[in-house]
Amino acid sequence: MKRLLTFLLLGCPLIPAQAATQSDNASSPYTADFNTEGKTSGLAQGWRLQVSEGEVSPALQNIGDGTSQTVSFQERATATLLSEMIPVKPGENYVLHFRARREGRFTYFLRPLFFKSDTWDKPVEGDKQTVNDPQWKDYRLPVTVPEGRHFLVIQAWIVGDAGTAWLDDVQLTPAPEAAATDTVDTAIAPALPAFGPAPAPLPTDTTPAVEPPAKGYGVAMHNGVPTVFCDGEPLFIQAFHNCTWNYKASVGPLSQEMSGAGVHVHMLQTALDWGEEFASGGVGLYGTARNTLDKRIEAILAMDPQARFILNVHCFIPDTWYDKYPDEMVQAEDGTLVKFRPGAKRGFNSWASPKWREEINRRIASLIGHLKTRPYYDHIVGMQSFAGWEGQWTWPRPHRDAYDDDATVNRLNQLTADYSPAMVNYFRAWCRQHYSGDLAKLRAAWDQPEVTFDTIAVPSQDLIAESDLYEFKDPSNPRTRYVADYFEAFTDCRVEAVLEFAHTVKEQTRESPILSGAYFGAVLFAHIGGTKNVQRELHGYTRRFYESPDLDYFTSPPHHYVHEVGGAAVMHLVVDTMLRHGKFVILENDIPTHLRKERRHQFNQPGAVAKDLSESIAIVERSFAFVVTRGLGVWWWDEEMDQETGEPVWYSDPALFETLAETTRIGTEALDWDRSSASEVAVIYSEDANLYLQSTARGIGRDLLMEQVLPLMKLGAPVEFYELTDLDNIPPRKLYVFWNVFHVPADERDALRDAVRRNHATALWVYAPGFVSDTELSADNITALTGITTRLDNRKGVLDTRISNSAHPLSKPLFGETVGSMRTDEFSERRRETDEIATYRTISGAATTAANQKREQTDVIGPHFVIDDPQATVLGRSTETGAPTLAIKKYADWTSVYAAFYPVNAPLLREIAREAGVNIYDEAGDIVYADASLLGIHAATPGTRTIRLPEPADVVDLFSGETVAQDATAFEMDVTEPVTRLYRIQPSTKD
Repeated sequence: MKRLLTFLLLGCPLIPAQAATQSDNASSPYTADFNTEGKTSGLAQGWRLQVSEGEVSPALQNIGDGTSQTVSFQERATATLLSEMIPVKPGENYVLHFRARREGRFTYFLRPLFFKSDTWDKPVEGDKQTVNDPQWKDYRLPVTVPEGRHFLVIQAWIVGDAGTAWLDDVQLTPAPEAAATDTVDTAIAPALPAFGPAPAPLPTDTTPAVEPPAKGYGVAMHNGVPTVFCDGEPLFIQAFHNCTWNYKASVGPLSQEMSGAGVHVHMLQTALDWGEEFASGGVGLYGTARNTLDKRIEAILAMDPQARFILNVHCFIPDTWYDKYPDEMVQAEDGTLVKFRPGAKRGFNSWASPKWREEINRRIASLIGHLKTRPYYDHIVGMQSFAGWEGQWTWPRPHRDAYDDDATVNRLNQLTADYSPAMVNYFRAWCRQHYSGDLAKLRAAWDQPEVTFDTIAVPSQDLIAESDLYEFKDPSNPRTRYVADYFEAFTDCRVEAVLEFAHTVKEQTRESPILSGAYFGAVLFAHIGGTKNVQRELHGYTRRFYESPDLDYFTSPPHHYVHEVGGAAVMHLVVDTMLRHGKFVILENDIPTHLRKERRHQFNQPGAVAKDLSESIAIVERSFAFVVTRGLGVWWWDEEMDQETGEPVWYSDPALFETLAETTRIGTEALDWDRSSASEVAVIYSEDANLYLQSTARGIGRDLLMEQVLPLMKLGAPVEFYELTDLDNIPPRKLYVFWNVFHVPADERDALRDAVRRNHATALWVYAPGFVSDTELSADNITALTGITTRLDNRKGVLDTRISNSAHPLSKPLFGETVGSMRTDEFSERRRETDEIATYRTISGAATTAANQKREQTDVIGPHFVIDDPQATVLGRSTETGAPTLAIKKYADWTSVYAAFYPVNAPLLREIAREAGVNIYDEAGDIVYADASLLGIHAATPGTRTIRLPEPADVVDLFSGETVAQDATAFEMDVTEPVTRLYRIQPSTKD
């Protein structure tokens, strides 16, 4: 069956280009003419149609008292309607006005194309104005003609399935005042008295002081960072994942090469003893759990007496539990059990299962009892709990082979909550404690007058998926509170399990301590599945983790969707909050090298992986620069190592081991250097904001986080990541980026501002800061938090913002550029192409309906917010409406910058940071890591960089040994190919 897409154009005369070609007419107004008189081609005079795909039939029709330009599409089609050449003046400002509406499923936008001459040479594209509204709407698109361009063509672009697009009253008018329109007096505005007296300063160091143990292993502060100690001496933790259960392979070529490079710490997989019932992780192939572990450790120590071990303890249960204890297993609403692949012999237990906790605790204690009898016990650095999907304490994924049909697997993949009896019982107990046994309070909170503590149910999937305003949930809606209570309880039951296992390790090893940790914390990477995935991965850092004396460290992989050459090494974790509370952190570096063979992961494809040895070394050194400047540990993983021989694959080039030998040397030397933070930028992430967003795989819950990570890392200065509730524990910074801080109770607003005011700092607020209070969704909350008057624009559209202020020093370098767009090269085009869950991809002639839907669900966002503050300096305006969406407002003791869009790109972040007084080390968009003694820079594009230091210093390249500069505040760095440089920054030796 053929589908029809109709394009209607209504309007007034467009002055022909040939009638206005003289330069003295180039600033005249232009209006479109779609009269039918004397026109037989089916197109308005001066307009032409280009068709890339599909059958398209243009025709002119009379509708009412106006004339329409109709373009009919059959099946899928891609076409552009183009005006004639319109002469314009280079560097001049214009405004493209038009009215438009749309109905149907397709993409529709207008933009100018700029040409050097009237011969249709290669055009420069201007900003787009997307049409999404089903009702008539007036649009105003500011246009600045690039230098050297003398002609402009209006392009109406449309692609998709079926529908109708209308266009009317097309006008291009000169706007010589456009550059100054948004330029407001940039004098500092008076402080608002409502903000009260200046807050007291915080102490510079509030990290807990813990003495390292005289015997055994522990974590204590050392030279500014949490550090692992053994028998009172600090250790640099550089390990590798000796990922085999075969004791012969465990001392194979990879292990030998790592030992030669000084990497003496082995990460070993360790099963708990379940007998023949559960031979997990290959134990069944090589013997019993303890026998296999003993043989591997003994073989490794025979090869390398300096070897130490971190044990990855499998806290899994056997699949026999599906039949024996189904009430302890994760279940869907209808009771369907979530199952792993057949043959793995693993089951997915509920985090709330008391039987699972009891069994794992007992078996961990038994394993430790065995270890303490072995002569190698003093070589055990620590143990980490390894549970859930891929061991990272994450939500289970059903396996296709465990079910008879794809429909069941797809349904279970959409599951957000656990409906097992174990979880129901836990939720009921949690609510009884949370509401202090007050049934009337519970009933009022949920508006469930009949509920009792014994009849509480887990919220339905339909209820979890509800929202009140686009993707936002209204906190005054009792259904919102009900769902939020469930997810808080769900988080607590997992936190309790992590702490329980950690406590068991500590209790069992008090005489000769080892470290207790968890392979845990996929906070940022959870956003690959949007809010849906975040809600089932909520981690609860702020509840009890940081206060617990039982947890020494966490380990987690890097953020894989930014790890390509030119990207960044950054972890899933809110890492700096962990460090601030004295917890050690270990990076699992599982990034493939150019030698990888398999392509099992989306992030393991061409374009995401180093293409040669040089790039592989640059990535390894980048990961190390991140680790050593943060005071972290690292373990390297050759995921394709031969499990029977121990032959390396990813690390099979000797040059890679030479690189690791250098990182061993530098990491060990750095233990004696001042490693306190050099960052002046704190990025603030909110965990509980996700409780007030719709459970969806796309939209705000995904892209505001996923698409912002890389621009933050490319700011040109080191940044730190903190959780919102840790704000009072952060030393003063010059710039605070409030990332996803949607939910701010009214009584906490002053505390947020006080953190900024303590250091006369700048706050950058992104998209909807404080929009959600404890009682309402309101733009007045944004005003109260940011100090910038804001109103709600209750519509849906793209968030693109054009920098419109050419006078303010912050916006002047970016004047005319578009920000807040996810249709630019900067925002992870490759990642969007390969993301199975998410998102927009560039729509070309081979467009598909699915691609259009993905684009709309990702880029087209509601609601919007408009800055309406005469005391604020407007810096940017919506490309759709012309309304202010970026502004700065200065107070006596702080500065507020509000970007009512996302993502904020790296150049804009850099200018905001510069305005805040942050030292910009590198202007080229490279990745920068730094502490008090070290500076790491990862650069992918050729050219010469000028690296600027905050104060005079001597600079030594630690990889080459070369002295780069002495008594310098700046030095040059030449880049010919992707490279990572790591510099020692020392106080100037000049007298």
